[in-house]
Amino acid sequence: MIDHSRYKSRHSFFIMVMIMLLSNFLLASPFVEDICLTDTIPPPPDVPGIVSGPTQACQGETMVYSADIPIGCETQWFIDGILQNTSADTLEVYWYESGIFIINIEFTCDTTGNTTSFLSVQVVGFPGAPAPIQGDTAACNLTESTYTTMIMEGSWCQWKVDGLVQDTDSTILMYYWTEPGLHVVEVSAVNDCGLSEPVFQYVSVNEWPLVELGNDTTILAGQSLVLDAGNPGCFYLWSTGETTQVITVSTTGNYQVEVSNACGSVEDSLFLEVVVGMDETRVDEINIRISGDQVIINPTGVQIEQIEIWDLAGRLLTRLPLKPTYFLPAKGTFLIRVITYDHRVFGTLVIK
Repeated sequence: MIDHSRYKSRHSFFIMVMIMLLSNFLLASPFVEDICLTDTIPPPPDVPGIVSGPTQACQGETMVYSADIPIGCETQWFIDGILQNTSADTLEVYWYESGIFIINIEFTCDTTGNTTSFLSVQVVGFPGAPAPIQGDTAACNLTESTYTTMIMEGSWCQWKVDGLVQDTDSTILMYYWTEPGLHVVEVSAVNDCGLSEPVFQYVSVNEWPLVELGNDTTILAGQSLVLDAGNPGCFYLWSTGETTQVITVSTTGNYQVEVSNACGSVEDSLFLEVVVGMDETRVDEINIRISGDQVIINPTGVQIEQIEIWDLAGRLLTRLPLKPTYFLPAKGTFLIRVITYDHRVFGTLVIK
């Protein structure tokens, strides 16, 4: 008769020994690291993703925002709490105004319930126009002018002079004038989204005034003399009270003008003598005649100190001591004045 209980005990002991030996083998084996256990528990369902997209935008731009939507979830998009007309995984937004906005998406899922994701977006508008330019409206050539303005925070300046961009983005422009005339200074505000409308200032750049009326002169009665102070665009004040650049005079006197502009003022004067009458030149005293290009003077019993030759514009052409002949520079009518040592003046008109 077989003792089954003893047989079962031996069999169980044998199995236990085999298990222990196998365990020791596995622990000692270099391949034990490659042995892993397989988890048979199924993974949890997908979790809705966060909102992604640009966090900064410019006013007038269109931006796209997205989120991962798991199967079995329904979505609603909101901007600042206002429901948007889409349930897709993307939201296209046209930013028509500046500010800070909150985009959020709400998920309603069968397995995870309700979930919300947020994204803050800063929308930058175009910069406002700068404040009016402060600085010279009139300047002197070869001098420096300073111009200033004010702009909104977060923007910088673009300066131009006569359409040429200047190398500064500050609110201060320092410019050295090298050419007289009317110039245009302009400034715009700039940010990452564009330029503002420009602000302009016109600047008149003047030369330093320089006036030369000429030498003192003489004209005949009935004639007139034009005095031109030059320097167009300046201010004028004549001793006659006139305030124009050019005046016409016809009486004896001293004529003075002051010329001024933003650079300063200068003065000049001229004495005009109008010859109302003259002594008759008698043949037995002084004989004056024309021969070709020369004036021949033959005094008879008269001590002559000097001879003057004038043109009819009142310009003195020649003033010399007495000599037999004098050269006439051009054709025309000339006034010959003979001045004696006893201060008598004889004059006559000659035509070449």
